[in-house]
Amino acid sequence: MTLTPRLRWALAFAMLCFVPLASNAQAQSKRPSTGFSAKERKALKLGKNVCRSYTRRQAQLKLVGGTCWQRIARPADELWQILNHPKHYVRWLPALKSAKLLRTRGKTKLLYFQHEHGLFSGGYATNLSYDSSKKEVSFKVDPSIKGVLRAGFGYFTLRPIDATHCLLSYGILADLGSGIIAGVLRPVVHTWMLRVPRELKRYAESRRRRRH
Repeated sequence: MTLTPRLRWALAFAMLCFVPLASNAQAQSKRPSTGFSAKERKALKLGKNVCRSYTRRQAQLKLVGGTCWQRIARPADELWQILNHPKHYVRWLPALKSAKLLRTRGKTKLLYFQHEHGLFSGGYATNLSYDSSKKEVSFKVDPSIKGVLRAGFGYFTLRPIDATHCLLSYGILADLGSGIIAGVLRPVVHTWMLRVPRELKRYAESRRRRRH
């Protein structure tokens, strides 16, 4: 399960054609500019989570999500260890109760995520593919295992800024299905999606403070 460059652009800039992550194909628009605005550059420099939120409908799918960038005051190699080990996930993924490893095949792990929020509890299975050479994780909800999400996919990518800082790029799109999270909890879940980089920054930087 590889996140192709074409699909990454489709996700990152909301040119939404929902296709499997392993496909080579179907984002049919041209690449838009990758530049940040002056406001976004300033926010990144200040350590803020810069997000572009999306809500789109594609065929039968009602997709929500977005792309975010976060400057983190930790080396890229250290952040990669956090992304690469699911034991850390409950510490920074919003409302996550557990992340159970179901299967490992090569560089791909199948995890079952269980979330809780008030009276709501729901889970879903996700395939995560880890590319250590690029420091990239791509993920896709596994439709063969019953869960609360109808569909979902995205990525994390780390790029070093200097010896002590890195830039996290993150994108996600999901169809929340027809249950409670697609109704009254939809705005909450959409907010959770876009909080992920900020929560990862908080966790990674707080680990450093605890060590000192």
